[in-house]
Amino acid sequence: MAVGDTDELIRSLKALPVAAILTELITHTFIAANDRAGEVFGTPADDLVSKDVLVRIHPDDREAA
Repeated sequence: MAVGDTDELIRSLKALPVAAILTELITHTFIAANDRAGEVFGTPADDLVSKDVLVRIHPDDREAA
């Protein structure tokens, strides 16, 4: 995916009225999150970026993630 496409995807994600995240599947890190996702995770959305997604998932559910 080209950088411009990624930027457009992130802008679209941030405008959604529901919680939405974009993750990197190999490293399990947040690439982007909107404000509603921040509310779900109990932290500002920008604080999620570059952090490990798996620490936010209950240990019993991590294998499925």
